[in-house]
Amino acid sequence: MIIISKLFLKWCFILFIAAFLGCTAGRKISEPTGQAPEHTSNPTSDSIHFYTMGEAAYSQGDILTAYGLFTQADLHDPLNVTIKERILETLWILAQSDTSRIEELIKLAESYRARNLYNAHILRYLGLSYFQAGKNEEGLRMMREVLELDPTSYSYYDYFIYLLRYGNRTDFTYLERALKLSRNVPEVLYAIAQIYEYHDPLKSKEILEEATQTISDEESYERLIDFYRRYRDWYGLVNFIEVLLEKGKYVQLEHKVLMLEALFFLEEYDRIANNYHYFQNITDPQLIEIFFFAAYYSERYELGIEIGRKLLQNPDYPEDKKELMLSSISELYLLLQDYDQAADFLLQVDDLGMVTSVILSSFDYQNEQINIEALINTLIEKGYDRVTSTYLLAHSYIANDRKEEGFAILAEILENDPEDRDLLISIGVLYLEQELYDAAVETLQRVDDPEFESYTFIGSYYYVTGLDSLAIDYFSQAIEKSELPSSEAFLTLASLFERKKEHDKELLLMEKAVLLHPEDPMILNWLGYSLVVHTDRYREAEGYLLKAITLEPDSHYIQDSVAWLYYKMQDYKKALSYMQDIITNGVEDSTIAYHIGMIYYQLAEKDDARNYFQQAIELATNEDYIQKAEEILKEIEADYER
Repeated sequence: MIIISKLFLKWCFILFIAAFLGCTAGRKISEPTGQAPEHTSNPTSDSIHFYTMGEAAYSQGDILTAYGLFTQADLHDPLNVTIKERILETLWILAQSDTSRIEELIKLAESYRARNLYNAHILRYLGLSYFQAGKNEEGLRMMREVLELDPTSYSYYDYFIYLLRYGNRTDFTYLERALKLSRNVPEVLYAIAQIYEYHDPLKSKEILEEATQTISDEESYERLIDFYRRYRDWYGLVNFIEVLLEKGKYVQLEHKVLMLEALFFLEEYDRIANNYHYFQNITDPQLIEIFFFAAYYSERYELGIEIGRKLLQNPDYPEDKKELMLSSISELYLLLQDYDQAADFLLQVDDLGMVTSVILSSFDYQNEQINIEALINTLIEKGYDRVTSTYLLAHSYIANDRKEEGFAILAEILENDPEDRDLLISIGVLYLEQELYDAAVETLQRVDDPEFESYTFIGSYYYVTGLDSLAIDYFSQAIEKSELPSSEAFLTLASLFERKKEHDKELLLMEKAVLLHPEDPMILNWLGYSLVVHTDRYREAEGYLLKAITLEPDSHYIQDSVAWLYYKMQDYKKALSYMQDIITNGVEDSTIAYHIGMIYYQLAEKDDARNYFQQAIELATNEDYIQKAEEILKEIEADYER
């Protein structure tokens, strides 16, 4: 039961009368002539009553009741086209869930048309019904008549779409006419731009750019920005957002950040710095950092110092970044030749490596006006350790072709037998960089720290710098000279042998390692996997690997090793069972992806195999396994073709 207030009925009655006043008397015509026929409507109290009741039912979602009430209104005012339009609208909605009513709609609409009781909306419902009934030519004919009666942007756009969908023809004439009429109709304009994007992206961009001028609202801005982003037109995006900011238009923070990221990618650091005043109220330290580095790279030193100080005062700025920021600000002060402020910030930096980096980087700018001696003296005056200050001076001399003076200072420092661990390590590294190996070893052996092993340290230095032969030499000495070499030393040396494909040495080394570290899962895994890959000693490998996975069951690398063991033993189902955790949580390594692919391949599950071979290629973490995956993929594709 529908209950309607008197106020609602009064309101509906006013709307109804307004609608009926639009229907003026006129002549009858037998065929469409390009103008909607004029009709004589004679509303009665009964027709008004049923119509308003129908509107109420429609507004409450009771479409079937609305349809019946509109039909009753039509009986009392048979010449009213507005009522007939509402009848067809409700019938169309009903037909979407009951397709048998489409023919009923067509028959009813054609009867209205035959009696010249129609408008563009009625013809549109008739055309849509013909399309749904599969009568595409009749549907297109009706939509052409709609164009004659209602030549608006909507009608031209709709006809283009219908022609494309049901006539299998693309006639941009209709879209161009729609475009000319839609300058102030955003929904049509954006729909046209979207269509052009598939056929002519430049035309689409032109439409969206014009929309920002004529419509000039937030939606038009966002659509153009999204277009620039999709097509990676970073200069277009940056230029547009900068114009909006200059005009004082509202720009979402997301888009402003996108502008910053694009400028950083384009290395337009000066432009980033120029936009800083638009971000004065931001508190996100990651965004503020972008401006700091932009000022740094664009040599806007005062601005960089201002932003850096703001970061240090930000409560959300991570503690582990503060020391680097302190050293960076000190470098900017140094470049401004403000040695007093530079020293104040350096005094807050505990990491000697960072302090050294600041001293040396100033020379990277080839700024001959910077007086390093003045900085060192200022540091000493402010309480910085005199020996460390002297080391900094020596390092700067060595880095700038005053090596004889620098090495003389280092010798003097070492003669006084310093005990500072970081200082001795820094001097040792400096000797290594200058290829003074004996001096480096002698210096590093003076470090009084039971956890520090000089040969391991030197081996790690050469490992990182890519000098494998020297790294192997020093790691070997570290293992020989130590009563209990660390597992890290064994693993690093093993990786060097693996890299040089000296697998016999690798196996002998790890067999020694497992005797000294029998409960280390990484040692057990390395030895077990090496036996699987380089020998046929599978039962021996099984013992090591099962113990490793018991000690560290969640390691994907150990799971992969055990799975590959059973693959080699041709127990493919068991191999797959050990890969399930990796499959569930995602693969991040080309080798593992290739292994999973091979297991599926042997189980004749070629679709899954192909998927993981493709992953191995996309992950790109191991060149050898990328090549293997590509080769096996060719075989699978050949099988599919056969």
